[in-house]
Amino acid sequence: MNGSVAENRTLDITSLTVGPHFSYPLSSYWRIGCKLLTGYLHYPSLPLTDLTTPSRNGICFGCGTSLTFLTYKDFDVRFFLDYDLVPPPKSASGEYMSMLTAGASFAVSF
Repeated sequence: MNGSVAENRTLDITSLTVGPHFSYPLSSYWRIGCKLLTGYLHYPSLPLTDLTTPSRNGICFGCGTSLTFLTYKDFDVRFFLDYDLVPPPKSASGEYMSMLTAGASFAVSF
């Protein structure tokens, strides 16, 4: 922009989470599901023009719910809503960040 190259301000996150996932059939076509997760999160260091943010690790938590529709024998459509609580990328902040994700997925079962 204006003859300058913009900085890469992408914040990468690597996480590993574990926890129970449940699914309950409402009918032969519909299922409702939920999950409760906890895990480990890592932010790698991010070099910027004037400074470099150090890498950081922390504990993360998540939960979610889903509604799945079985369209054919081996194909389903899932609508989900997930909530994640993650540590801040900068330790000085001390405030966890909340992330709410809504989406859909398509799956083929074997």
